Amino acid sequence: MSKLEPVFEPITINFVTGGTPEQQAALMGCSFDSKSVDAYFFYDKQGKEKSTSPAGRLSSGRNFTFIMDGLIWTIHDFHLDLGSNPQTARGKWRVYTTLEHIHANQGKPGDIEDDPTFQAQSGIHVDYEAAASANA
Repeated sequence: MSKLEPVFEPITINFVTGGTPEQQAALMGCSFDSKSVDAYFFYDKQGKEKSTSPAGRLSSGRNFTFIMDGLIWTIHDFHLDLGSNPQTARGKWRVYTTLEHIHANQGKPGDIEDDPTFQAQSGIHVDYEAAASANA
C-alpha cells in the first residue's frame, strides 16, 4: 500500500480593506501556498512565487516585504492559521514607492494600527481578472 501524500491548498486573499482600488485589486487573488508541511510562500495572482525579505517560509508573527507592480509591499501583524478548516491567513499591509522606502523617516513609527488589512482562506478560487473585466 502506498503512502498518501498530503494535499496542500493555497490560502487565497479574498478580502482587502484600505489603500487604493488598484492596490486592493493587486492583492486580491494573491495566495500563500505550500511546498511542504509548514512551508508556505507568497504567490501573485498569476501563480508566480514572489521573493520575500526576509527570504524563506512564512509563519505567524513574521513580517515580510516583497516587490509587486513596481511597489514595495510590507505585510505585518501576519497570522497564518493552519489548524482551522478552512485554513486562514490575515494581516496588515503597507505599500511604498521605491523612493518612499529608501528615504523613509526612520524616527517615525507610523500608524501601524491603522494600516489596511487583508484576509485569506483555503478552498476558494475566484477569477479576479474575469470579475474585474466583467465590471468594467
